[in-house]
Amino acid sequence: MVGGRGVAWVMKRTQPEELAQEHVTVVDVRSQEEFDAGHVPGAVHVPIEDLESRLAELPVTRPVVAYCNMFHPGSSRGERAAALLAGRGFDTAVLEGGYPAWRDLQDREAGVTSPPVSASPGDAPGEADTGGAGC
Repeated sequence: MVGGRGVAWVMKRTQPEELAQEHVTVVDVRSQEEFDAGHVPGAVHVPIEDLESRLAELPVTRPVVAYCNMFHPGSSRGERAAALLAGRGFDTAVLEGGYPAWRDLQDREAGVTSPPVSASPGDAPGEADTGGAGC
């Protein structure tokens, strides 16, 4: 598991509206199944459990924005990924609201409505955060 339960320091957050305006590397730390169901265009897919071993794939010369589904704000996969990256010297932020917020913004701009992103195992209230499943 990357990081612990809860992120102790205040991290930078990027709003979905800012992604198109920023020159950043966007990293999706969700599972392959979640990524295949939809993702931010151009996002690099690095599941949270693989992040530490794949750091060399990420450019240290530009900011990195990590995201997940944000089902567990304060201890989500995206926040844990951003904390890990910051600890390794990356200029990093987490996408506020995760993939659902980005998708909702795209839908609003297109004038459509999408169904909510389904929770993964471990996302139901009261279930343990497995570190890999859900967010």
